[in-house]
Amino acid sequence: MTNSGMQEAINQGMQGDAAAAQGDFASAATHYGEAADLYRKLGDDAGLVRAVYNQGFAAGAQGDFASAATHHAEAADLFRKLGDDTGLARALTNQGLVAVKQGDFASAAALCGEAADLFRKLGDDTGLAHALKSQGIAASELGDFASAATHHAEAADLFRKLGDDTGLAIALDGQGVAAGAQGDSASAAALCGEAADLFRKLGDDTRLAHVLSAQGFAAQKLGDFASAATHYGEAADL
Repeated sequence: MTNSGMQEAINQGMQGDAAAAQGDFASAATHYGEAADLYRKLGDDAGLVRAVYNQGFAAGAQGDFASAATHHAEAADLFRKLGDDTGLARALTNQGLVAVKQGDFASAAALCGEAADLFRKLGDDTGLAHALKSQGIAASELGDFASAATHHAEAADLFRKLGDDTGLAIALDGQGVAAGAQGDSASAAALCGEAADLFRKLGDDTRLAHVLSAQGFAAQKLGDFASAATHYGEAADL
C-alpha cells in the first residue's frame, strides 16, 4: 500500500476523533474501523493499536460491550507486543471496566489487578486510582468485601491526593458499602456520609440516592432510627 493508504488511515482516525468529540460514537466507530483495516493492510501495529483502542471507547459509549471487549483485548495484545506498558495498563483497565458492565467480575478483578500493578510500576497515580476503584467494585460483586475495602481505601487516598472529588466520592461509597457488609456499621455510616456530602456538592443525584440508602441502612444497624429515616427519606425524594 502506498503513502496514500497511510494518509487515508490517518484521515479516518482524525474523522473518528472529530465524531467522538461531537458525541457521534456510531460515526466514530465506523471511521476508527476503517482506519484499523487500513493499518492492518499496512502492517502498522502502532497505528492499528490507536485505532482499535479508540474503537473500544466508541463501542462502549454506544453500549456495545461485546465489541468494546474485543477491541480493548486486541489493543492490550498490541500494546504488550509493542512493549508499551502505559498503553497496556490503560487497555487492561478498559477491559476490566467492560467486564464489570458485562457482569464478568472475576475477569474484571484480574484485569484491573494487572493494570494496577503496571500503574504502580509506572508511578501513574491517576491510572492506579481508577484501576483500584474498578478492582474494588469487582471484589464487592464477588463477595470479597475485605479486598474491596482495601482497594477502595487505597483509591480514595489517591483520589484525595489528586483532587478528584468524583473519584473520591465513588471510592468512599464503595468503601462504606464494604465496611457495612463486614459488619462495621460505624465506619460505613461515616464513609457513606462523606461520600454523600461530595455527591451533593457535585450535583450527582443518582449516586447520592444510592449512598444515602447505604447510610440509612448503617444508621439503622446502629440503632439510630431517626437518622435512618432522614437518609431513607432524602433518597426517596431523589
